[in-house]
Amino acid sequence: HIISDGVSRDILIREFKALYTGEKLSPLILQYKDFSQWQYRQRLSANMQSQESYWLEQLSGNVPVLKLQTDFSGSRLLNAEGDIVHFHIAEESVKRIKELIKEFNITLYMVLISAYYILLAKLADQEDIIVGCPVTGRNHQDLQNIIGFFLNMLPIRTYPEKNKTYKEFLGEVKQKVLEAYENQDYEYEELSDKIHLQRENSGNVLIETMFLLQNQGETLLVPGMNLVKNDSVSS
Repeated sequence: HIISDGVSRDILIREFKALYTGEKLSPLILQYKDFSQWQYRQRLSANMQSQESYWLEQLSGNVPVLKLQTDFSGSRLLNAEGDIVHFHIAEESVKRIKELIKEFNITLYMVLISAYYILLAKLADQEDIIVGCPVTGRNHQDLQNIIGFFLNMLPIRTYPEKNKTYKEFLGEVKQKVLEAYENQDYEYEELSDKIHLQRENSGNVLIETMFLLQNQGETLLVPGMNLVKNDSVSS
């Protein structure tokens, strides 16, 4: 993420395949430096001030710390250890999700993240939770084919209280997500500085868990080219 993001990777692969097969790329109207300059100029604009006010209001008061129960106490120092858990959703559950999407005029993202909030609420026994939601940050059509770092993080705060029905909470999540996306241009780094939170050791300032819904990106399959995966490492 120093110089690019996931969308940039897909652009690079797509353009490589096009050039390899003899296609010509359309010239870009803008470059990443144009976006950077625009972003810098917008910092003091009325729109950005309004977005700042929105996020400061959302994160006012005591900002919650996610306290998940663990088998043993350990250091809060960040490290790269982790695991991947694969699972499939039953066909009947998929059918019900589609019904919810139609009934509430919402997206798959909203249904899944509402379930994630409820899961965290039950695991941590909390009713005030912040989840980090990455966004591509490419709100203008002319930015769609530019390689660079546009990613931003939205700390969306909800209240999965026990006395709410799921449909009530789902409606609240829908509103929160829509509002967050309307205010997604305000940089997370700027917000972190404004909140002035301090966490022990190297914990993140606002976000301790993220939710991301991804579709399969570009694959490097080029006619006439054989790709071999080599997992061996020599030194």
